[in-house]
Amino acid sequence: MRKAPAKRTRADYKVGWGRPPKSTRWRQGQSGNPTGRPRASKNQSTILKEALGQKLQVVERGKTRTISALEGIVRRAVSSALKGDLNAVKFLLQMEAELSPDTTIAERLPSDMPADSIMETYLRMVRQVR
Repeated sequence: MRKAPAKRTRADYKVGWGRPPKSTRWRQGQSGNPTGRPRASKNQSTILKEALGQKLQVVERGKTRTISALEGIVRRAVSSALKGDLNAVKFLLQMEAELSPDTTIAERLPSDMPADSIMETYLRMVRQVR
């Protein structure tokens, strides 16, 4: 039969491998890694999504509205296109073609298409809608 282990006292505590001195141990409730793991750096996609999702204050017809930066960019492009900016028209038509590929009137515009051809394509699309 085996004997019960003798009761240990403070003076009896042995310091060694895996048994640091009691005075150097972490206090109860204290973490050994208080700052934790550092955050990962953001990639370009994340930065772009955050920038386009940023909220902006816009005054429309005397009232202040909050819109996303992406919505502001699209609204500005539409405004420029309506004023006759062919690059804005081209941008909007390409964006519409990419976002809704299943529509029959949307045509894909090559990046090197001249401005006159863009206008002809736009007019053809408008005529198809009527």
